[in-house]
Amino acid sequence: MKVVVDAFGGDNAPLCVVDGALLALEKYEDLQIVLTGDEQKLSDLLKDIPVLETNVSPDLEIAGVSFDSRRVEPGHMFVAITGYAADGHRFIPMALDKGAVCILCERRPEGDIPYILVPSARPALALLGANWYGHPAERMTVLGVTGTNGKTSVTYLLKSVLEQVLGARVGLIGTIQNMIGDKVLPAERTTPE
Repeated sequence: MKVVVDAFGGDNAPLCVVDGALLALEKYEDLQIVLTGDEQKLSDLLKDIPVLETNVSPDLEIAGVSFDSRRVEPGHMFVAITGYAADGHRFIPMALDKGAVCILCERRPEGDIPYILVPSARPALALLGANWYGHPAERMTVLGVTGTNGKTSVTYLLKSVLEQVLGARVGLIGTIQNMIGDKVLPAERTTPE
């Protein structure tokens, strides 16, 4: 088993223990797939994302970001991810019907659709999340646990030790459940997006 520790931030920075994946949390009371909150300018959200081409104004206000077309709301950006079982590009019409103002995609969509073309949507989505929430990983200590067996056990032990010994505020994202302190958040997938 391999334990990877990356330290960000200063003393008493919130900790996020991750089972098999690395994810940083800023909104401790609320873990969401859809990024929502105050509207943000497209140019701010695309910081450090390699854009191949776009037909969207950098001043466009984005109300949220989603990679699940069923969760798109008016004003959102829809991220079309090419997956193993389904291709998010097939759901662009549904996202537009639900009010998406632009599409971040790996292939230029057909028709007169506002789009941002990127080499790979999955890493772009990760950067969108970091940009949306102001790069929270820079203000916390993040521990990642990888390996074939024992990841869940190790993360629960680490969470317990860090909370009891250091008095740290710890979040845990795993295959069984997600936790922030004592609050349990259901795990929707075995690997969080």
